[in-house]
Amino acid sequence: MKKSRAAIFIFLIVLLIVSGCASKKIKQQPKENRQDLKTVFEEAFEDKSLNEWTLFQVTPPAQSPESLGFNPDKDQARIGEYYLHSDSLEIVQDPLDQKNHVLQITVHPTDTPAEGDKEKDKSRAEIGVKGIGEPGEERWISFRFMIPEDYQDPPEKERTFQVIMQLHRYDKEKDGKYFDGLKLKNDGNTLSPTVSLRYGTENGKSGVGLRYGLKDPEPNYLLKKVFMKKGTWHSIKLHVKWSQGNDGFVEGWINNESLTNERVFGPNMYTNLPRDFRIGLYRGHNIQTTNSIYYDNIKIEK
Repeated sequence: MKKSRAAIFIFLIVLLIVSGCASKKIKQQPKENRQDLKTVFEEAFEDKSLNEWTLFQVTPPAQSPESLGFNPDKDQARIGEYYLHSDSLEIVQDPLDQKNHVLQITVHPTDTPAEGDKEKDKSRAEIGVKGIGEPGEERWISFRFMIPEDYQDPPEKERTFQVIMQLHRYDKEKDGKYFDGLKLKNDGNTLSPTVSLRYGTENGKSGVGLRYGLKDPEPNYLLKKVFMKKGTWHSIKLHVKWSQGNDGFVEGWINNESLTNERVFGPNMYTNLPRDFRIGLYRGHNIQTTNSIYYDNIKIEK
């Protein structure tokens, strides 16, 4: 009888331990070498070309396409080569490794290529990839960026914004031509990107934060602020599920430190149209400086 009771007691102890392990919440960490992921876009800038990029929000080169040897009706596959003649895009040597090539994106106060930029006193220089995700699909996105040490930060009291990466949307007209969707409105305002990485300073310290969702509590809302150094490379990794419902989510990391603490759920699509991915600098009102950012090792996986 004593042996029987002892056996039952041991069994119950084991059962409690197993049940506790099964119910424990495990936070997912970034997986750098997932074998089940397929690369859908990759760019390291070593071929010194931008011809794989399909979206440009950049002030065009001063020269006409014809003077640079381009036929706008026939040379769409070389559009990235054309924009490399602008003042905003340049493939250069890595400031920290001369054997490596990176993309330098520069924005000037007069760079207002998108509709409404000039009247709203915004400036931008961005490139991107269209159609990276449909509703219900998941994407892993990674890249490196560096804020130069001589980057001129706007006064903190200005309460402006500096977006250095965004997951936006594109609209497709019935005739099949693409445009960037700026005519799509929500409560009278142009729709903001539902996932964006923002750079800024707080008490003189540089940092980034991830902004998420269809509407934010206030203009400078961030899921979490992570401080970082200028003049060094920082690695970003994002995992997103696209949805107009509450099953949509984002989770992200900078240098393997969480930008979200855990998965953040909620809708991240205004419509069922595919998303696009953009890097570069998109700035709010009253920023009158010229600044550059470096990017490298962009990868989009599914």
